[in-house]
Amino acid sequence: MHPLVKQIQKEYPQERVCDSMDAHRNAWLRQRGGRIPFQFAGSALGNWDADEFTSMWYLHLNKSEDLLDYELRRILSRAPLQDDFIPLLSVHGRDGDISTTFPGVYEVLNNDVFWMRTRIKDLRTIPSLEKPDFTRSPSIRRVLDCIQFFVKETGGSIPINASSIPGPAVMAGHLIGVESLMTAFFEYPAEVRQLIDLCTDCIIDLYRLELEAAGGLLSPMSNMWFWMPQEAGIFLNEDTIQLLSPKIIESFFAPAYLRIAKSFGGMVIHSCGYWKAAQRTVVRSCGATGIQAGLNETPIKDQLEAIAGYEDRVVLNIHTCSGYATDLQGNPYPAPTARELVNTLLPELSQRGIFTCTIAPIDDLYVNIANTLAREARQIRVV
Repeated sequence: MHPLVKQIQKEYPQERVCDSMDAHRNAWLRQRGGRIPFQFAGSALGNWDADEFTSMWYLHLNKSEDLLDYELRRILSRAPLQDDFIPLLSVHGRDGDISTTFPGVYEVLNNDVFWMRTRIKDLRTIPSLEKPDFTRSPSIRRVLDCIQFFVKETGGSIPINASSIPGPAVMAGHLIGVESLMTAFFEYPAEVRQLIDLCTDCIIDLYRLELEAAGGLLSPMSNMWFWMPQEAGIFLNEDTIQLLSPKIIESFFAPAYLRIAKSFGGMVIHSCGYWKAAQRTVVRSCGATGIQAGLNETPIKDQLEAIAGYEDRVVLNIHTCSGYATDLQGNPYPAPTARELVNTLLPELSQRGIFTCTIAPIDDLYVNIANTLAREARQIRVV
């Protein structure tokens, strides 16, 4: 067992972990009377890594021992915060890992960001595409082997985040290019439907492989500081959905989303950016049981309008950051601070019976002030 595991168990006592897990589980499964789980954004406090830019996670991807050490140190770095953070390990599987198993599709690192490149240019060849054998793919094999290594080296004591599982829109964009996808809905609708079906098969199979590799330790969400129970379903990273009209979502993607949600007993969809119209559509037509969006990108007013009438079925997983954002009209608006979240927003949502999992910025709070705020948040319950 890795020597840092015992230190983590000391810094995060079992009683504290169980209490936070109960709060998260109650929220994700929409249990009234439970408190809203609250935690601060960020995976680390202070100067925990003096050589941050030479030892970031992506430099350790191909060596599980180094990645595990990095992850354990990351968890310990934020132990002084007494919020609802649950120690979680991430193998940093990326939403392009499935796509790179297809011939001619690959990923490059450019300015510290992974970008997809595709050679599937002729959409008429889509019917000939076959589902790859993930177990023979280097990218998928790395993820599955790393999950199993983490379980072994921690004695099964620390949950593991799922990969960044893509939604079918993201994956389809990886395979043929996002720009091509936008026009293919009209030029090659039959081929696109076949492509979405294939992507859906791959997504379901990959998540099942990760569940098998991790056993009961897997947390569906890829966000490395947010725990989610398996009973809540699958978590999809679907940034491309903000580009799609409600009509396109309903016509092309709703059957895929419904199939995915049925396969895992629920489906939470994440997208960055402004996606109020898509939120409304996935909640009403696609079987979503939860949505995740940033308050500095899709204002809370718009998110609440998107789930109106479905508050008892949908979990609103919100996160925010300091500073300002700009709405569709170009007008700046302030995102809620951590204190505003606890003092104003969360009590209002809880009184309306809205099931919420919440993450907030640390802002410029000292640790003792942040911990006082976290204690105040623990008093907020869904009624």
